[in-house]
Amino acid sequence: MEERRKLERSLCYLDVIDEVTGKLVGNANDINLGGLMLISKDEIPLQTDIPVCVDIPNNDVRIQLVINGVWNQINRNPDFYNTGCRIVSASTESINAIIEFYETLKKRTRNAYKFIYHSASA
Repeated sequence: MEERRKLERSLCYLDVIDEVTGKLVGNANDINLGGLMLISKDEIPLQTDIPVCVDIPNNDVRIQLVINGVWNQINRNPDFYNTGCRIVSASTESINAIIEFYETLKKRTRNAYKFIYHSASA
């Protein structure tokens, strides 16, 4: 399968909470300014805006986003789904929190990730 992503992703496991219900939607497996890959127990509806908060571990920061599912597939573990989500809406504070989180991950790894910012994506 050809890689079509324009933005590099940072691998992580972050809780994604539905802002309306307060329930765990799933875990972000990777995140960048354009989107995230969500692992969840339930299939996420596609083309539906979902307001969420992404919790950053060991930090009091909560990133507030509106995401929209673009694709779904069954995870390697058939009890879970993978959903590619694009970020539809994010505040300046949320964008800055994603950049800061990414920079922290980059410092903790030996592999340097290339992180590209496209303001139209967020």
